[in-house]
Amino acid sequence: MIDYNSPMYLQIKEIILQKINNGEYEKNRAIPSERQLEKIYGVNRMTIKYAINSLVDDGILYRVQGKGTFISPNVRDKRIDIGNNADKGLTSEITFLGKQPSSKVIRFDVIKRNAQLDLIFKNYPKFSKFYRLSRVRLADKEPICVQIANIPFALYKGAERSNFNNSSLYDFMNKVYKTPVQFEEKMVVKDCPNNIEGYLNISNNALIYFCEYFGYTDENELVEYTQSYYRPDKIKFFFHLYKDNNYKN
Repeated sequence: MIDYNSPMYLQIKEIILQKINNGEYEKNRAIPSERQLEKIYGVNRMTIKYAINSLVDDGILYRVQGKGTFISPNVRDKRIDIGNNADKGLTSEITFLGKQPSSKVIRFDVIKRNAQLDLIFKNYPKFSKFYRLSRVRLADKEPICVQIANIPFALYKGAERSNFNNSSLYDFMNKVYKTPVQFEEKMVVKDCPNNIEGYLNISNNALIYFCEYFGYTDENELVEYTQSYYRPDKIKFFFHLYKDNNYKN
């Protein structure tokens, strides 16, 4: 299904990947031509070309002059699953794909409660200061996302003594028995901010997945607000949607 709120070529790319993964498009067989795909999805030729070029760059497809575009024989979607299916966490998902996870701390500060945090933590006036941890997350030394985490200083005193280049933020949070166990998430596709591009090794005005995470303890206390900037060529999202029978449109 086409969602007109996100870039069309990324959606076409994802649809083609799904058809490859479910076996509808077979290895070493040609996919439909650009003209056919244009008619199937009701989008212009340039959008189809962008999607195909991206899959060729990823090694998923290859072109044979005069014959068409084919699925690579050893194709595997090597992007990291971050959606509802990714219940093992980012580090575990990277490891599952046979890659080496690592992190690089950009900055680690104690900041005062600002207007943004005041809005997010409006029900927690006792939190006057926050740790802000900015990191690049890598797979085989290649950047896949930038994460900026905010956690209340009062709950996690001593965090500055941890080396978050080598250790997990959640492992530290677990030591003080305030680990997030339930989450709310917001995601949009947007232009990558200029101050993030360099850390992700992407070009100017490249599109990224921007996610906001709100982490709650089992006592429903908000203890984490994280902003994540993901490279769409390295990350994929799958979500399970359920119908609410009480909802009426």
